Amino acid sequence: MLGENKISVPVRLEKLVKYLTKTRQPETTPVNENLSDIGQQHTPPILIHGKAPFRLAYENQIVGPILNERRAPYFDEVQGERQINLAHENIIRARKYCNEILDGKKVQNDGSLYGLRVRARERNQQSPEMLEMGGMSLPELVAYTKDHESVHKKLGTNELLLPHDYPKATAGEEQWGEALFYHDAPLLVEGILASDIPDKIEYAKGTLECLINELYTFHFIPTGSSLQLISRSHPPSLTRMGLRICEAMVESKKYSKEEAHSWLGDVMEAAEYEFTNYWKNEEKYNHFVPGSTLITPGDIDVGAHDPSERETGHDMTPEYHGRANDFLDPNINGELVGYAWDIALYKRLVDEHEAADKWQEIGDTMAEEMRTMFDGEIYRAVDIRNTKEKSTVASLTGYKPMANGIPPTDHTDPMVRQLYKFTGPYGVAHIVPETVPQTPQNGEFSTFSRPTQATLMDHFRDRQWGGEVSKAQKNATEWPIDIYALIKGLRRYGYYDLATETAENWLLSSTEYLNNNGTLPEKRNVITGENGHGVEYSEQVDFGWSIALYLWLLQELPDLYALRKKGGKNATFPSQEDVFVAYDRTSSTE
Repeated sequence: MLGENKISVPVRLEKLVKYLTKTRQPETTPVNENLSDIGQQHTPPILIHGKAPFRLAYENQIVGPILNERRAPYFDEVQGERQINLAHENIIRARKYCNEILDGKKVQNDGSLYGLRVRARERNQQSPEMLEMGGMSLPELVAYTKDHESVHKKLGTNELLLPHDYPKATAGEEQWGEALFYHDAPLLVEGILASDIPDKIEYAKGTLECLINELYTFHFIPTGSSLQLISRSHPPSLTRMGLRICEAMVESKKYSKEEAHSWLGDVMEAAEYEFTNYWKNEEKYNHFVPGSTLITPGDIDVGAHDPSERETGHDMTPEYHGRANDFLDPNINGELVGYAWDIALYKRLVDEHEAADKWQEIGDTMAEEMRTMFDGEIYRAVDIRNTKEKSTVASLTGYKPMANGIPPTDHTDPMVRQLYKFTGPYGVAHIVPETVPQTPQNGEFSTFSRPTQATLMDHFRDRQWGGEVSKAQKNATEWPIDIYALIKGLRRYGYYDLATETAENWLLSSTEYLNNNGTLPEKRNVITGENGHGVEYSEQVDFGWSIALYLWLLQELPDLYALRKKGGKNATFPSQEDVFVAYDRTSSTE
């Protein structure tokens, strides 16, 4: 018999909800209240906004001058404006390194070649079918794979054989073998096109055609080209890659405009199929939400929350509160709006105006509903299946709609003013830690039954895309895919100063990291500057999207400098005197 002090079910539930949504409000004791002395400290401090752990402002505040002083040799004055010296010896060395890694031609000490590029013909010797596919045009490939849907499944290995060269996720420890990841692909394509690789256009085209091959084989594009990763997809990006590659084809003068547009038509046809058959399918894949034009992440099985969270590309993140299949995701829905608008653009290009109007209306309607995800500061995931409330967690996912031009300008100004909350001495974190629900303390855990304690421990486990304040020192991480989308969004809306500073800070921090460590990591800790903490897998090195972002930023910065000179919008941050208190990095944030 249970004791007299048994807690009723409603009270238990109320208490559980309280702990699942409680955020930490740490007490703070300044190490140095004299802001004028900050620049004299040996290492950049953590700067606390209110009770936050590491919020920083940009160049005109505190962090910028510290970083600029440390990186002074990298800057030149060009026509009265400060610019990164792209001819600096460390940048030249890093560019060469990134080109070699991306092309798979980095020579190791034993003379072997090392890098990201998977050469399909060499890899596919065991499969006559794949060798045959390697010589086909995209329309021929589509027809072939529709008749040979089981080609991959008969190979007897986890990794799928793909018909063209493509970049794998990492050149370092082969955590995922030679898998091509969908989430990584758009940034990898940008890096390939920004590289010095002689056949870079064919390499980029082949990467995209590998994804389309998977689409027609499985009827959706898996997270990665491995049988272990085919229970869900990743945020869609075919149209974005197709338009970028088409542009490069025309600029190269190796292809006529007609050839490039014909190829783009095949990509857009595939994107239409992906949009309607997978993402907007009302019968399968667990995305559909009755009464909404938007979708939740899902999977090919039962709509479980774990694979749904992984479908967002942010596997192990607190922003969906452990229930990703219940939440409208700003990134996936933003990319689908981009699909509709991109397809409409292509339809107009080929004079299919009725179809163009249809796709334009689809995108416009979805974008209008997406604007309800704005909370006055940023866009947030919305629990559409249950409470209809927005996530309490502030995430850079909420900025990704900017890259597709979805927020109106009366949204973007307050959004940009919030960016200082995400920023640490070594970058822009994915999550603002103090918005993450707080783990119950040991004594509080004991007030729940053992099964509930196990549930709570799982709910509050370490998450590599960001954690609460008490874990921020370990996993406040910056991700290249976030920085890529953030810079594109800032540029699109005319925030050229901030886009330039974000690009400069990432490029120079990565140059220093590569110079000191001889590699580039998957992600970095924005507080310590070290390789980002691994949770499900170990810290990764020579990671594809980091290599690609480095090359893309080298190409992007001259354009940003030119745009900045013409003028643009300026973000207004809180003043240093009103907001910031300095903390030593080693001090407790409890």
